[in-house]
This record gives sequence, structure tokens and C-alpha cells, in this order.
Amino acid sequence: MPEEPVDYTEQVPDSLAVVEHLRSYENVTWAADLHGMFASETMMELLSANHAYDFADAHAIFEYADRLRGRLDEELAPLLSERESVLTEEVKAMQEAYGMDERPPVPTEPFAAGTIFDAVGYSTTGGLVSWLALPEEEGGVGARSVAFEMALDNRLRGSIEYRPDLLDLQMVGHRTAIETLVEAATAEADAAVETPDGETTAFVAADALRASSADLPFVTGDGETTDEGDDERTSTAESVTVAPDDTATRTVTVAEETHSVSGRVRAASGAVDVDLLDPSGSLVRTYEGETLATSAKRTISFVVSDPTPGEWTLRLTNDVGGEATVDVRTTAATGDGSPNPLTTLGYEQRQYEVTPLDVVGPYRSFLDRSDAVTTVTTDDVSNGALDGVDNLVVPHGVGTDRDAYVSAIDDFVAGGGNLVLTDAGVELLGDLSADPAGSVDADAVSRATTTTAAVTERVDDSALLSGTTPIQRELAKAGALGYVVDAAAAETPMYLVDPAPFESDGGDVAGWRVVRRQSDGSESDSGESEGDANASESTAKKVALGTLSGDAGTVHVVGSLLPAPSQSNLHPFGLQGHAPSHCGYTVLANALGHATPLSE
Repeated sequence: MPEEPVDYTEQVPDSLAVVEHLRSYENVTWAADLHGMFASETMMELLSANHAYDFADAHAIFEYADRLRGRLDEELAPLLSERESVLTEEVKAMQEAYGMDERPPVPTEPFAAGTIFDAVGYSTTGGLVSWLALPEEEGGVGARSVAFEMALDNRLRGSIEYRPDLLDLQMVGHRTAIETLVEAATAEADAAVETPDGETTAFVAADALRASSADLPFVTGDGETTDEGDDERTSTAESVTVAPDDTATRTVTVAEETHSVSGRVRAASGAVDVDLLDPSGSLVRTYEGETLATSAKRTISFVVSDPTPGEWTLRLTNDVGGEATVDVRTTAATGDGSPNPLTTLGYEQRQYEVTPLDVVGPYRSFLDRSDAVTTVTTDDVSNGALDGVDNLVVPHGVGTDRDAYVSAIDDFVAGGGNLVLTDAGVELLGDLSADPAGSVDADAVSRATTTTAAVTERVDDSALLSGTTPIQRELAKAGALGYVVDAAAAETPMYLVDPAPFESDGGDVAGWRVVRRQSDGSESDSGESEGDANASESTAKKVALGTLSGDAGTVHVVGSLLPAPSQSNLHPFGLQGHAPSHCGYTVLANALGHATPLSE
């Protein structure tokens, strides 16, 4: 067992200094992290931090984004048109410097806003921008935290150069963002949600969704973390030089009962292609053109859960030419079930008890009527609790084995009720016979594992997506709920519907998810996954968001919004019970007929 946590005072003194300084303030309400990205169709992008914001904070961030969008349309958009030739030349130079087959996009739009995943196609955990959003009692500063990515503001020619025509554009964007942020810090966001007069919404709760630190085998009844068990973490770090047209290998020994193995390859100079092979020699991850000389990313990282014991191999191939030097780090964590953070990291487990239904209280507090939302149990539903309920939200599959429960929901829809099925609750669609759900059989609903809870493709004119921005696709932030967000890991559950029976009964699709059919019959991520060497080429496009409207009732399908938290991975700092994005909150409000505040 480590004597103390990893010595961050030596490894990241700059970050710790920033953290301690910000903690000295008493009134941090907003935070912005200014970044530079490579090529994009959009000159400036706002990324909402990976934090479980309540509805008011999520709305305030996108109200600020709307205000900023209007100003950038006036100040930055004309400059993009005037400097089109300059921007094109910069993109051409980037293509040549990195040996890209296809030319990267030239920025033509001034601004876009979404989550980190919405904007850049991958997600993160543990970053400073997300730490800033944590409440003070959890070590953060409680800020509404965002990051900005500025196009053509990175190593376009292999290094960052002073380009006056670009800097001028970038300064306009950053200055406008900061000025607008100062105004937002002193303004009160209107987060009141209007509900139809007299209507009531009920969320169906279930104890099975609850996650508690008390359930972990290494936590005692009084909340103390014990050092029992043989969980441990082993790490390696070295610099590897690969000659032109040569290959280097590094091995990682994976013991029995290893929970996960992770790694990172970061190019210091040159470039390598990276392959990860399991003990049998089978290719598990492959990354071609992901490091410095062949793309702008410079770094690849991976996580493999429940790896096969034995000797794993990282194969580093230099096909680009010129000597390549890369930093290679690997980590293996052993443990049966959720690893013990005390024996693997030196941290005690933070106590928590959470459930996705924790979302109800904060959401209710921003409605114009406090009695508009309530919770019921599955037993309540079976015993007639839906009398007088107008909207019903079912986020789980508990109770579907009881005829009285299913019949009560069937009667609710047949009587004109508005039913919202999300997460495992979507499986209830196959059990219902009332119009409009009767045409969808149980085998038309499938569970897929995805990188994060997001749609692959939006239908922008759909009612469910009204009030969202064109790039918003993520419905919930999986990292805050304990899921691995590695692009090839695909842990987050989504429940999807085959389009044929859904559309045959007049279903309106608002969002699609493309999944791969695996050899074992399961469905996993497609579209966003990077590095998955064994991904099937057989894909399916399924309904992730949509509405079935009948003569009386209505059924909405939301493939993932309130997934149950996962305790399978290391989470020493606890878990969130729910983490809808602004898009997710807006979809929920739209499905319930609740009117969110209109942007200016």
C-alpha cells in the first residue's frame, strides 16, 4: 500500500498553485479556460465542463453562449469573410506540415457551443476546467465553468508561430468572450420553467438505481476505507526512440484479477503508429496517424477493462521518416470489482449515496409550480398512483416483470397520458400494447454500449431538440457517473429502437445512433470510437430519440438521459447520481411539455 498519495506537489506544482490561489476567493461564480485548437469549420467553440450541473447552471451557460453568439456574429463573422484567403493558406500549410491526405476545414462560422464531447468528439475526466465546477465542499470553487477552443491557434506548422492576421481574429474572439462573461457574472439568468396549468409529472423511482459507497467491499459501516485486499497499481514511464522505418515494442505484464490496463503515448518529436496486442498476439487497439507528424493530436491514450492476464505488447512503428521520440506511460490496476483507492492510489474513498432520481429535486426547484413534479415507486404505480398524473418518466426497467405495473402504464397511455421512456425504461416499449406503442415488439429494443450518452445524428427540426444548438448531441456526461470515457472503451449504456417498427407507426425520429454489431450479437459504439481494432464493419442506424403519437397518448424515447451510476471503476472522489447536459435537460423539458426560458 502506498504510504501517501502520488506526490503531486512535485509533478504538477503549477496546477496546485492555481488551485490553491482560486480557493482563496470567496465569490468565484464563473470560470473560463482559453484553449487553441487546430482546424475547424467554426472559429470559436464553447465547451461546457464535464460536471453534473443542475438545470439553472446548465441554462445559464447556454444563455451566455447565446449572448456571445450574437456579438460574434457582428464582430467576428465579417472578419472571417475578409480573411478567407489568409485562413485558407494557413490550412494548406497545416496540411503540408502534417502530411495530411485531406485538407482540413477552413473556419467559416464564428461560433458554436456544446459539451466537450459535442465540440471535439471525445470526453475527459479530471481536468482543471471540470474541477472548477465542483462545489466547495468537494474541493472545487463552485463555478459555472467553460472552456474555449480557438481555431488555427496551435502548432499549424509543427510549432506555434506569430501570425498577425490570425492573432487579430483570435483576439477579437477572446476579448468578446471575456467581456460578455463579465456581464454574465453580474446578471441573473432566468431559469424558470413554465409548466401547463394543473398538469402533474411523476418520475418512477427504484431502489435498484441507488449507488452508495457503503456497498463497496473496502468501506466499513462507519464510512472508513480499509486497506484489506491485494488491490494495487503498477506504473511504468519511459522515453522511447524509434528510428525511421523501424519498430520498437514495450511490454506490460497483466496479472490475474487485473481490473484495467491503461496507457498513453505522447510524441516529443517525429511520429509513430501505435498498436496494442493482447497476450495471444491479437490486435486490440490500433492508432494510425494519431501522433505528432501525421496529425495534430500528438497524444493517444487507451483503457482496456478486464484485460486477459499475460504479457501485453505496445508496438510503435515509425513509417513517417526521421527519428521519432515518444513518451510511453502504462498503468495496471488489480482488483476484483471496484478497485480499492487506498491500496492503489493512497486515497480514501469519499462517501456518497446517489441515484439518478436525485435530478427531480433540483429540476422541481426551477419550475413555476412546486407541485408540478413528484416521484412514485413501482408499487405506487401498480396501486393506482397514476390517477391524475399527466406525464410519466420511467428511467429504468424495474417492475416490468409484474403484470399490474405494466398494465397500469398501458392504461395510462391509452387514457391520453404522456410517457417518457429513458435508459432501461425504453425496454418497457416492447411490453406495452396501447396505441401508439403496440407496434414495437420487445426484440426491436436493444441495449448498446457507447462512448458517452449521445446521438450520432440529429434531426434538427424535431420538437424534442427545440432550443438546442446544432452541435449538441450529448445527452448526459458519462464520466461524472463513473463510466470510462476512453474513445474505444464504450461502457455507457444506451437503449435503442429499430427504425422499421418505430417509423411504420408514424414515429418521429429526433436523433439516431449508429452502432456496430459485434460477433457475439451485442451492439457497441460506432462513429466516435477510435482505436478499436476489432470493431465489426456491420453497423446499424437506430432510433435514440423519438416520439410515437397516438390517438390518445404519446410515448417519447430517450435512449440515455439518467443512466445508473457505475461503481466498477476507480472513483475515490465519489460519484454523481445524474449528469444531464443542457441538451439532455432541454430534451426532457420538451418531452414533458415544459417551456424552458427563451434565449434573447
